[in-house]
Amino acid sequence: MWLSAATILYFGAYCAITWDRPHRAGLVLLLVGAALATLGIARAPMERVLRSRFVEHFFLSWSASLVALVGLASVLDGGARSALALGLFLPLAFASLSYPLRSMIAVGVMDIIAFLLIAALAGGASFDYTMFFTATLATFAWMCAWQALNHDRHRVELALVSRTDPLTGALNRRGFAARFQAEHGRPPTPIESQALAQQANLETREDKHEPR
Repeated sequence: MWLSAATILYFGAYCAITWDRPHRAGLVLLLVGAALATLGIARAPMERVLRSRFVEHFFLSWSASLVALVGLASVLDGGARSALALGLFLPLAFASLSYPLRSMIAVGVMDIIAFLLIAALAGGASFDYTMFFTATLATFAWMCAWQALNHDRHRVELALVSRTDPLTGALNRRGFAARFQAEHGRPPTPIESQALAQQANLETREDKHEPR
């Protein structure tokens, strides 16, 4: 949640520097709400969230809230030419580091729609500026999606390496456990895990002890 905290801090600094402009009070209220939400997330049982099957939904929702924060702040600050609109690049950069490709694409679509809504609702920018900013945002999203795709490929390779024997290529204990869970919809019990480990050892023993 450090990204959220840092974003709130320099958004607040921007408000202080531009206090003579309209809607500063509204921006402050928006930032206070964002700070309270960030504190609430920080106090949540993150370990349980990260281990749950809803972890992707959680981070996607968090990215959506950051996009919404930047969008509303930009509208209050005068529209598409607001410096705050540059904050739309932040969710993309963060998503490219760890999100799967489908979530990365979702964040990119949210970002582009958010900027187009800023331009439509609040104005403040010419057509050529809006077109170029949107194209730059889309290009950045494409680059981030490419990086997310590379991460997905690496995760698949690591998963394969972790579930197969390096000498024979046969499934190891973890691979048998993963297949068991896929077939039965539950992880193996301790006794079943021991049996799977013995099975993995038996299936790779001959190849491991072949003369070289």
